[in-house]
Order: sequence, then C-alpha cells, then structure tokens
Amino acid sequence: GSFFGMMVFSYTQPIAQMWLNNLIQAAFESGGVSYVGDAYKSGSVLRAAGATFLNNYVVQTVGLTVLLSLLIPMLGVIKTTLSFLLVGFGMVPSWAGMTSMYTFHSITMTLELEAYIFVCVCVAYFWGNIIGAIRKNEFVEGFKRSAYALMSGTLLAGIMLAFAGLYEAVTLILARG
Repeated sequence: GSFFGMMVFSYTQPIAQMWLNNLIQAAFESGGVSYVGDAYKSGSVLRAAGATFLNNYVVQTVGLTVLLSLLIPMLGVIKTTLSFLLVGFGMVPSWAGMTSMYTFHSITMTLELEAYIFVCVCVAYFWGNIIGAIRKNEFVEGFKRSAYALMSGTLLAGIMLAFAGLYEAVTLILARG
C-alpha cells in the first residue's frame, strides 16, 4: 500500500520526483551504493548480481530489517516501509521513455518487494510470537519457534533476492547492449 500509494501521489509532484531520481542516480554513481553502480558499469553479470545481492540481502534485508528489528522491535519493518515510500515516489514512469525502462525492471521490483515484504512478515511474527509466549509463560519454547521462523524466512528471502539480483543484472546489462 505504501509503495503504490506513493506512486499515485508522485504523479502530482513531477519536479520532486525528478529531483529524487537525480538523488538516487547520484547514490549509484558516487554515493553509498556506488559499488552497485560500478558493478553494472563493468558489464559483468556475475559482478552486478553479486553487488545487487550484497546490497539487497546482506545490507538491506539482514542488516537493516532483521538485525535492526531484533535490536529495537519492528524498527527494520518501519525502515522498510519508509524505503517503499521512497521507491514508490521515485519509480513512477512519469517521463517519456521511462515506461520502456520498466518493462523488465517491473519483474525485478516484484521479486525484490515480495522478498522484503516476506521478511517483514517474519519479523512481525517473531515479535508477536515472543509477546504471546511471554504472556503464556512459555518464553523459551516461543523464542525457539520464533527464531526458527525468522531464520528460515530470512533464508528464503535470500534465495528470492539472489534470483532477483541475477535477473536484474542480466536484464539491465543486456538491455544496454
């Protein structure tokens, strides 16, 4: 909802969307995720897929969603929701020529967003199950069950993001010719 709602809102703010797109492009060229941009510039599908996986799974999913949510309950889920708002605002094809760029990338976004949503559900389940176990005075058993669900869900999200990263690398590198 946050992603699609922000996409609709973005159509009313084309200048702000253009500004955000320039900011995102700068992040991939010389900012915090320039290693991903450099990997794509190299033309190596495996290097690009690896950099995409590193950012999407290791940094965003494990680090900034799961681990952050273990330190401060649900904070990683809030971070992911804010990311969805940002991406929804920036990824609207509101300018001529942008729609053709998203022909293949829409599949990538679907795969990635699905994995992020899935891991957020696992984080919510983790904390909901912990609270329920504490109320029933079954913390140890509840923690084991919650930890197993979170770990297996995080692993599944990794598999999903590995496939998405490979697909993204292939389609973006081949599309540039």
